[in-house]
Amino acid sequence: MPVLPFVSWSSSPGISLFSCYLFPSVPSAAPEFSVTAVTATSLTITWQPLPPCEQNGVITNYIIAYRMEGGMDMSFSEVVVDDTRLMHVVKSLTPYTNYTIKMAATTSVGRGELGPEVTVQTDESS
Repeated sequence: MPVLPFVSWSSSPGISLFSCYLFPSVPSAAPEFSVTAVTATSLTITWQPLPPCEQNGVITNYIIAYRMEGGMDMSFSEVVVDDTRLMHVVKSLTPYTNYTIKMAATTSVGRGELGPEVTVQTDESS
């Protein structure tokens, strides 16, 4: 298993703190995200990278999980987004409908937990 080069330190008079991790793990947090644009059939989702202390390795992908509220199928659809991107447009949605969205990040070890849900409504069709 590779050793990843994460090192942090803090130094105060008489105190020196040093931390690092030797083995990757799943991320310990989900990305914080927001819905920055809404149309009748799409949602634009943007997020910031996880802080290094929550990554637990190199982030390989982001997962966007979403579902239509009030439908028969309560399962989430998932979109895998490359780690170099911090924005994604979810398309082909139903107008004037509530959608619940969650996100997670992955490392080479696996996917972290999905974060808190955000519910947003698509616009009415024109």
